[in-house]
Amino acid sequence: MTILKGEQKEWCQLVEYFSDYFSYKGIQINLFENQTLIPRRDFLFQILSPNDPTKFISLEKALIRQEKEFLTNLEFSPFYKQLVESWEELIEEVDFLNTQKKTNATHYTLLPFDKKWIQTSLTFSKKNSAQLSHYEKLILQINVLEESISDKKLIIYIQFPEVMLSDKELGHFIYYLQQSPNRILYFIQTENPSLFPTNIVYKEKIRNKTTCYAVKEQLISKIPSSWSEETFQDACNWYMVLVDKYAQETVLLSLKTVDNLSIFIYVYSLFILTNTPVIVDLAAVTANIKKYFENLIQGKV
Repeated sequence: MTILKGEQKEWCQLVEYFSDYFSYKGIQINLFENQTLIPRRDFLFQILSPNDPTKFISLEKALIRQEKEFLTNLEFSPFYKQLVESWEELIEEVDFLNTQKKTNATHYTLLPFDKKWIQTSLTFSKKNSAQLSHYEKLILQINVLEESISDKKLIIYIQFPEVMLSDKELGHFIYYLQQSPNRILYFIQTENPSLFPTNIVYKEKIRNKTTCYAVKEQLISKIPSSWSEETFQDACNWYMVLVDKYAQETVLLSLKTVDNLSIFIYVYSLFILTNTPVIVDLAAVTANIKKYFENLIQGKV
């Protein structure tokens, strides 16, 4: 995942180049990766842009495409075949009953089977897509794209997600994208400062929030309490503040350094799991929490 900040006009021009290149518009542009020409046929490039409805993949279109694929698979079902054959037999039965009537004043006809009847009877699990939040719609669109493309690598260019997402939703969204399959590449164009990557050199290594996210799953499995995404986000911020503040020294961490005990547990855990040097004072924490930290350190040895 790549975050694009600043120079918005240049990024907008870049996305146009990408779109033209992967849509075979014949422009004189070549894209290379490690000095190797990127083959267009191996990639699908999609733009999600709430600022520009003409580029935004509507939820309705995405669901229609998914529904068509579902119906196609359904047609290969033996039960579907039985239904069609039974319907044809029923037509013959209607014709037979017509011949048995005492009068020919009325004649009944049963229409041939139409798969549209099945289509109109299918319902989406969310009965009304309008009920979905902006966050849910965006995730759903990405899921539909992931499921519909199996033979190509997917490049999704997301422009200004902060237009439709709150800061909290934005944090969850970024984490979701970071867990996506390797065959999907994300470019996020944004003006939201919270997404700007901050790199800090501490103890001769570059530290940033990605450092924290890299050990998030480990922390989820180790933390001695119920998981809190909000506390994790606060702990990441504290981690960055501390390595920045002590850039030329070693971070000094104690319970008084941060807001509360929960954040302290998360912050010190991040320092341990990321192998970030720190001098910690555990005098104010209980014995069971000290034991948790001992086990966490032993697990890293």
